[in-house]
Amino acid sequence: MTILAKTLHGSRLYGLANERSDFDYKAIHLPSVEDCILLRASRNTHDKWSDDVSTPTIKHEYESFALQEFLALAARGEDVAISMLHVHDSAIIEDSPIFQKLRANRARFYTKSMSGMCGYARGMAAKYALRADRMETVERVIKVLETMLKQGVAKLHQEWDMLPDLPHTTKGENPLDRNADKRVYTVVGKGLTAGTSPAYALGIMENVRDSYGARVKAAHEMAGQDLKAISHSFRVAYQLKHVYQRGDFSFPLPESDFIRAVKEGKLNYVDDRLDDKLNDLITEVEALAASSSYPDKVDAEWIDGIVLNAYEL
Repeated sequence: MTILAKTLHGSRLYGLANERSDFDYKAIHLPSVEDCILLRASRNTHDKWSDDVSTPTIKHEYESFALQEFLALAARGEDVAISMLHVHDSAIIEDSPIFQKLRANRARFYTKSMSGMCGYARGMAAKYALRADRMETVERVIKVLETMLKQGVAKLHQEWDMLPDLPHTTKGENPLDRNADKRVYTVVGKGLTAGTSPAYALGIMENVRDSYGARVKAAHEMAGQDLKAISHSFRVAYQLKHVYQRGDFSFPLPESDFIRAVKEGKLNYVDDRLDDKLNDLITEVEALAASSSYPDKVDAEWIDGIVLNAYEL
């Protein structure tokens, strides 16, 4: 196994470190031909240690990816690989001509989707979503259901047209429903079948409203790990924005002060509208990606050539 690169990673690479930050290292290795043939080549390896008794809480973490695995991650637009391709020279601990070539050609990994980074940011935004527009929809549906109850409606199908067409609602059918009327009204992901009573549906919607209140309370008191995840979402979204707007990015990002403030809890998720800001940023990035001139996917032949040349085949 040959080490092709070793770099500083994590907060100390991004320019977001403080005195308590761990040391994170990422590497790329080339498995031997023998290990590849015998199907025992490691795709990645991990190690973690603390070598300073005076600061035992500060850890050193090392992870190395096989070249083939690293290229697959980069082709999917995964943050760990894309960030490695954007390390500054001072963050490189071990180097090689192959890594130099990858860094020089990092733009070849830019695509319209870059699904790894896009998916991470969008996933975190959905996980911590406190979208007011969703709750406005729930409140309006609750009022309609209350009206149905006052009118003595027994089942939703009797006044199906009363159910409003709003953002985050859909009217469709559930083919697996055993009832003759397979219609289903979906509100922010909750399905209400045509045979449901308004009283039962009202209870479901009120539970959604109550859970939203609990989520808002939890967001006001968001813990460190949650804030770290949100800061990562902002970081990768800003990286993508720079890729699509100017064709590159470097660390530290221009938005580092804001990202650090999110990470360290200096901004409140609710009061400072971080939910809206993150969703607006992701929406902007997705629009920039769709209108970009980047290809839909990375050139697979070029990637294969990198691996074959590494083995001089």
